[in-house]
Amino acid sequence: MIRQFLLLALICAGMAGVASAQMSGTYTVNNAGGANFTSLGAAFTALETQGVNGAVVIEIYDDGGTYTTTNEYALGTGNGTTTAAAVSGLSATNTLTIRAASGENPVFSGSSAISKFGTSYTGTIAFANTSYTTVEGLTVLGGTSFGIHLYSDTTTTNFTVRRCTVYNCGVGIYLYGNGGTVNNSFVENNFVYNCPVTGSFASFSQGAIGFRRPSSVTLQHNTVVRNSGTTYGAYGWSGGTTYKPTFRYNIGIAQVSGSKC
Repeated sequence: MIRQFLLLALICAGMAGVASAQMSGTYTVNNAGGANFTSLGAAFTALETQGVNGAVVIEIYDDGGTYTTTNEYALGTGNGTTTAAAVSGLSATNTLTIRAASGENPVFSGSSAISKFGTSYTGTIAFANTSYTTVEGLTVLGGTSFGIHLYSDTTTTNFTVRRCTVYNCGVGIYLYGNGGTVNNSFVENNFVYNCPVTGSFASFSQGAIGFRRPSSVTLQHNTVVRNSGTTYGAYGWSGGTTYKPTFRYNIGIAQVSGSKC
């Protein structure tokens, strides 16, 4: 009987170890099932809970149709709060890539992700103090204040948004340095349209692509189509210090005569 009890205890301990193991390698998301996760939000929760000990790739499939985002879609904060829930282990070698699987076009709609800036700042997909992270190949829409948003109250580095389509959001893509700067980060090859800078971030950004305290941020090869005559295609805010972001090879199309670039 004692031997059986010890064996059961060892099995349970082993299962607990597997459940809390740090993440490394490629994981899949498919809302039709048959993957590691049925939502990107669930993958975010696992990253916050377990951390990483190697490079992690999250590949997303579109078999189940549009993903409706929830408060889990805020990586780096507790669900529905501004409390920090950092992903431990991220580094120059232990990177995080969130991307569409080959041949797939995952679409994310909703406005339940909360920015660490405040609970009234809601959008589709949010990140907080998440360095060494790339978001690639997603279609994002419907965020009241933002589509894809990074908030940094420490120094955040190597954050990239690439090949995404973002539309019908307040600010399309917004990298916001608050207590810290955003370093060595890229917004490139994205298509952003009908993001007229509405919602809670309207007083902080005047561009469909926005950034604040961009210590070394590059915006390149983006196309921005706007239907607003009062906002810009891209807008940077220094936050009290002079920064020189790199802005090159972008296309801005204004649908309102005489509107700003």
